[in-house]
Amino acid sequence: MTIGHYAAVALQDTADTWRHGAVFLLRNAPRMNAEVTLDDGWTATVLEGMKAVIVRGPAVLTSCDQTHSAALRAANNALDYMCVRGLCDSAIRDDFDDCLVWWPDPAGGVTLRLRMVHTRAKAISVTLAVTDADGKVVLQPPTPPITAAQHDAFRFIRMSRTSEYLFDSYRNMFLALERLLSDIRPRAMHPNGKPAESEKDWFTAALKQADALVPVAKLAPPGEKKAIDWVYTNMYCVERSGLMHAKPGRYHLPQNDAGRADLRKSLNTLSEYVSELVSVHRGIQRGHSGIYASGWQYFTTPFFEHMLLVIADKELPTTTAWDNETDEMVLSNYVVDEPKQGGPPVAEESMLITKTVAVEASQLSSSEIHTIAVVGPFLHGRLILSSELSGPMTLGTSISQLEVIVGLRNLNVADMPHFSA
Repeated sequence: MTIGHYAAVALQDTADTWRHGAVFLLRNAPRMNAEVTLDDGWTATVLEGMKAVIVRGPAVLTSCDQTHSAALRAANNALDYMCVRGLCDSAIRDDFDDCLVWWPDPAGGVTLRLRMVHTRAKAISVTLAVTDADGKVVLQPPTPPITAAQHDAFRFIRMSRTSEYLFDSYRNMFLALERLLSDIRPRAMHPNGKPAESEKDWFTAALKQADALVPVAKLAPPGEKKAIDWVYTNMYCVERSGLMHAKPGRYHLPQNDAGRADLRKSLNTLSEYVSELVSVHRGIQRGHSGIYASGWQYFTTPFFEHMLLVIADKELPTTTAWDNETDEMVLSNYVVDEPKQGGPPVAEESMLITKTVAVEASQLSSSEIHTIAVVGPFLHGRLILSSELSGPMTLGTSISQLEVIVGLRNLNVADMPHFSA
């Protein structure tokens, strides 16, 4: 089986045992070349100056999702070992949004899937004007300046909303909650400064008092009758403590994809509750602006309807239009997928719209594309964006199909950030 090469690194072994693999982005570039093989047969490679880790190995898997999870686990385990050895200090980022995964197709050959998602985060502002009966604008008295309030909880909130790591964000948001609860119901202390009540007794008592300000039921699942007990058991003990301790069987492992979606959902709920508590307890409201999911689908429809997919064997300029050449001339040397081909846009999440385009290996060969250096959507004379996983990737004879997933995600002002890990 010949899968090919990524940045000159072989994706198959001489014993022909590797069947699956992936390439993930790294936060920073390694300072030296390094390669390690794990006890389960997976091998990971990093190259000096290249922000990517290449992992491949033997497995009995039949889907992209299974391969992604196995490869991510192997890549992280390998990077852990490299870090301890002093070979590479780096972390994976955007493993879900930007990745290259390959696995055996039951129908024969190997399917190679490239995923690239662009996240948009912009505020929407509205200006209101008061007019008289003649339509003339009535000037309003200037708004008095606001003196900024200060509170340590605000620091934790800011650290949560600016973190690139889900675990760090959750920890800081929970610390913000604890700091606010300490105002609402301080912990009982002995004269010598030691606590006069357990952490559980204080936390549940503080939640009872906070419930009068903002119902604690907003933190629990709908219909939960004992919301305070549920919050303590599930959010405090399982999530909060699991992120702050590493006792066997009771902790969350960083960059592990297991339970990540549930923790993200819990963080969104926690963030909304803390925001309401700040509003009621401190009198400070957080601004909101944005669009609904239906509006985002409406805005992205023209992009996906008219998008051309460019697969090129050499670097292309991005953002600016190419001068002195028409689209047809520019694209004549590259494989281009017509807009109507591929599947229709899909809402993977309420604010994440993706489109999948499949290109047969024969189409690449007929266009004499044997090495992929650039993949990206082309629209209105511009290469809108391109995958950071540029390789270059040399395709082996076992590749039967290339799947490219292009996605657009929207983040409203009130939303928690998109986490790279």
